[in-house]
Amino acid sequence: GEIKGFYVDAFHEIETKENIQFQYVFGTWNEGLERIKNDEIDMMVSVAYTDERATYMDYCPTPLLTVWGDVYMKGTTRIHGILDLEGKTIAIMKSDINGEQFKILAEKLSINCIFIEKAGFEEVFKSITSNEVDAGVVNNTFGAGKSKEYGLRSSGIVFNPFDIHIAVQKNKNAELLNLLDKYLDDWLHDVN
Repeated sequence: GEIKGFYVDAFHEIETKENIQFQYVFGTWNEGLERIKNDEIDMMVSVAYTDERATYMDYCPTPLLTVWGDVYMKGTTRIHGILDLEGKTIAIMKSDINGEQFKILAEKLSINCIFIEKAGFEEVFKSITSNEVDAGVVNNTFGAGKSKEYGLRSSGIVFNPFDIHIAVQKNKNAELLNLLDKYLDDWLHDVN
């Protein structure tokens, strides 16, 4: 029941030094996008830049880190390269940049896949383990952290590296965005 992780640790340091408090709101990625559009939340983390999202979000200039898409599967699945995905069923997370970019890549390479949208990366992994799909697309940080728990492995098919950012609702919370950017920039350049 305790919230843990990279963002929690980073935000805790900011809370301590700046006398502010972050409240976490749980939900799917798509719910988060709707909530920021509807002014129900102040910020989101792990946001890839897209032109569409930039119409309703402002991005922290300093990225959190660079991630990429990765195709995961069961260890017994015979997928040796991207061409082996022809005719396979692939789970992707709804409104996720990794899934959208993989669909574009498959189309460009004339690889015909069946895509099934899931609410989150956990659901993508669950659909692989339950044999609902042949493989699934998640980002590398989720995959590296959770693949062992689900008994899955990377196929070695990686694609589309991109920076992820903290974002706030368009034209709102500029002070918060500037504060977060200051910390991210300081941490990025801190040799310790």
